[in-house]
Amino acid sequence: MDIASPHQITCPFVKARYYRDLRQGKLGRDDWETSIDEIKMPELIGHRYHGFNGVTKLSVAVAAGRDSLRTGIPAAHVFPIPELEQIWQSIRDYQGFEERLSVLNDRDSVPANTDGSVTITTRPVRTGL
Repeated sequence: MDIASPHQITCPFVKARYYRDLRQGKLGRDDWETSIDEIKMPELIGHRYHGFNGVTKLSVAVAAGRDSLRTGIPAAHVFPIPELEQIWQSIRDYQGFEERLSVLNDRDSVPANTDGSVTITTRPVRTGL
């Protein structure tokens, strides 16, 4: 898997936050105007901007505001294209955030009894408020 791929982020909530930042242009430095031959080929945009296929087509499509690779990017659409280093760093940052979340979830998990069962206590519900 490519290190610049959003698929490196496994938590759907963290990935959604990454996509939001990418769409809002927080990772983009330069604006890119889509030409007619790039409508269905976001990987061509990444190749033309960076000079090689370093940015995945999914990152370019998300930065252009597309939710799916099946929908094309409109011609003459201007969007902030992300720098490769910014994508790499942000994916690493979001992976670190994902790891911190998993540590918190493991710490807050319900402890098991010695026989392996889990005892869950509930509070009485107040009615008539």
